[in-house]
Amino acid sequence: RLIKFVAEYIDKSEFGGSLTGLIQRASYYLNFKYLNKLSDKLIVFSFYLKDLYLKMGYNEPDIIVQPNLTDFDFWKIPVTESKYTLGYSGAPYLKDGLSDLFGAISLLKRETDLKISLLIIGDAVFGESLIPSLKDECSILGISEDVVFTGLVESSQVKHFLTECSILTITRPSTVQTKAGFPTKLGEYFATGKPVLATDFGDMKRYFRDGWDIIMAESGNTGSIADKLRWMLSNPDELSEIADRGYNRALELLEYRNSVRRIANQLG
Repeated sequence: RLIKFVAEYIDKSEFGGSLTGLIQRASYYLNFKYLNKLSDKLIVFSFYLKDLYLKMGYNEPDIIVQPNLTDFDFWKIPVTESKYTLGYSGAPYLKDGLSDLFGAISLLKRETDLKISLLIIGDAVFGESLIPSLKDECSILGISEDVVFTGLVESSQVKHFLTECSILTITRPSTVQTKAGFPTKLGEYFATGKPVLATDFGDMKRYFRDGWDIIMAESGNTGSIADKLRWMLSNPDELSEIADRGYNRALELLEYRNSVRRIANQLG
């Protein structure tokens, strides 16, 4: 039997208008819309993808929805003293919503006396660095001294840097791309045992509950992100309990050993 994974949906705008981009786009859609439908089972990373394949006539019992999995043992980190208020890891592209996070930090800096620092771990893997334009954005918002960039680092260093952050963030906007996929970094964040601030993109509300196992702001809403940050920084005891529940929920949902057994049983 042929079983295929479908991790994301790439919007046509991502391919560009060059000849190479058009060829890549045609190849991608051939695979996504036709070849994938020839498989006996599909394992998709979101309910958005499931709905797309149902509309294309794929048999519902043959679709399994499973978010991106994580090796919790690898990402488990020792308890250390934090140097930064917030942390973000990954390639900081537009889809990852750093502009909204920058805006929230700037808003809190103007309106409160809270001291907030942000560590951004990573950069573009291919092509030009994204950091210069992000630094320009921080400068315009008046938060240059509050944001630190590591650039590209090895996975072992990412773990080290995550230990230095009190809160881990993923403030993605709600777009086709963020609805269709499920971020690898979310499982990694939870595996560290740190509290997580996220926005309500994609399937987030299906799996997690705001104020119980995660803190969730409205996607694309700088004010909402700022309000959630303000609450998190003002309620450390409650936040610690939320982090513990978040770890346990993610361990059930995203830890790869447990999930692979569950998937194997569903495949029959």
